[in-house]
Amino acid sequence: MYAGSILHYKEILDQIRGEDVNFEYNSKNNFRFMGNGMTLREERNEDLAFYVYK
Repeated sequence: MYAGSILHYKEILDQIRGEDVNFEYNSKNNFRFMGNGMTLREERNEDLAFYVYK
């Protein structure tokens, strides 16, 4: 289960290429890189249905 929004989850998964790096965590929280669970689009109250328009 993911606590953030679906848009944030999709953006994170689109950018991670785990096979190309060796992760070394600087924090005890391994998921700190996910931030607050919101995209910039959501924080700025922009259109969240951008993918629906032609």
